[in-house]
Amino acid sequence: MAKSGTLRLQDVLKDYWVGKRLGIGARSEVYEVKRKSDGELFAAKFIPVRNEEDLRVIGHLENEFRVLTAIQEGRTSGIGIAVQAVEFRKVKRLFKVRAAYLVMERLRGRALSEQRDYELDAVLTVFRQVCLGLENAHRAGYIHADLKPQNILVGEHLDVKLIDFGFAAPIGSELSSAKGTFGYLAPEQAGGRLTEKTDVFNLGAALYWVLTGQNIPSIMPGEHQAAGFVPTEQVNIPPPSQIDPQVPQELSDMVLRCCRPKEHDRPTVRELKQYLHGLQLRLDYGAV
Repeated sequence: MAKSGTLRLQDVLKDYWVGKRLGIGARSEVYEVKRKSDGELFAAKFIPVRNEEDLRVIGHLENEFRVLTAIQEGRTSGIGIAVQAVEFRKVKRLFKVRAAYLVMERLRGRALSEQRDYELDAVLTVFRQVCLGLENAHRAGYIHADLKPQNILVGEHLDVKLIDFGFAAPIGSELSSAKGTFGYLAPEQAGGRLTEKTDVFNLGAALYWVLTGQNIPSIMPGEHQAAGFVPTEQVNIPPPSQIDPQVPQELSDMVLRCCRPKEHDRPTVRELKQYLHGLQLRLDYGAV
């Protein structure tokens, strides 16, 4: 145990050897770990408790485990687009939570936020897989609610994994305050009912960033000033094709359709997946 009394991952993760640190956040650390029974590699997200805010973040980690488990159990195909969870545990000392960890699949690749200079064909391949991942989540009864380039991991062969389901919520959840990430928030994420089309907006905003290098513009509604910027009907979003003329006009139009303020004006995930597939085929045949 550390001198300060704060638990370390190696103090509590008894069935694994703890290796190198893979990443660090404001409240958590991620390590590569090796299971002692068979030597298989995993990743472990670890949160030691130092204050009340850490307990709130542990709640997100527990939610992530619950959602990922539901997605894994409800999947109807062998395609696993969401990162796979292995085990979650809260560590208690004297009846108080002192730390928590989530062991999950060890992923290879980089976040889409770290590289956006893909050819258009590759972008379509990546986002078709994102649609598949969202369909799996929706089938299990959840929306991701924080889809953004940082949470889309792309492997060497354009294989995709969706990560960070800490904000995921049951379909139909009602929000009284903002939840998500500025630059990708759907209007209903500042207070409203979350649906599958909330993820469509987030996906459209992520695709907008990949195509243009810019976030969708937003304004700050009065009652949500403390929460951040939220898109409204009064915002004029420049078409991606206007920012980059190499973006096909029809793809530009579809991205704007995904980011419409009213949910019923957005496509479904299935419609978007089919559109991306069709566009990719037409590109292959030189029809675009």
